[in-house]
Amino acid sequence: MKTLDKSGKIADIYHLVNFLAKVTRQDLDQCLLTCNAGVTRLQYVVIRFLSHKHYTIRELSRRLSLEPATLVPVIDSLEKQGLVIRTNDPKDRRRNPLILTEEGLEVLNKVELIRPENSIVKGLDQLGPEKTVLLHDLLHEFSRLVAEEEEDLQDGLLSWQQPTSEN
Repeated sequence: MKTLDKSGKIADIYHLVNFLAKVTRQDLDQCLLTCNAGVTRLQYVVIRFLSHKHYTIRELSRRLSLEPATLVPVIDSLEKQGLVIRTNDPKDRRRNPLILTEEGLEVLNKVELIRPENSIVKGLDQLGPEKTVLLHDLLHEFSRLVAEEEEDLQDGLLSWQQPTSEN
């Protein structure tokens, strides 16, 4: 019977999560290039979030764990490309929610995230359907356990679902 070497397992989990994050970033970069999306990975992530909800730069920076100063040039570039517009909140003049434009939504619709050549897709195909469901369920459960706020987890999950034109 295996015993739990907690510190070794934790170190392995850190490494595996970082490795999988790297692989997903590479898959996304390749997809954006192949689809000729015309946006960077970070720009793409921003417009994915904005496809489901209007955020201010501050709110986005918190969701993405980035400094607002890091997002300002990203938003400026998206605005210049006509993919995002800054608006004024009529209830609070200090708030400037960002809204995805129709052109921004077109960029999202142009990008096919789930592609047979993606490393993650290939790996899950090799795992098979039962282990894929188990992995999915365990990752959801674990994410809920470590999430500082349920809202952050839900916003992150929602942002990767199919975009809507309602926002």
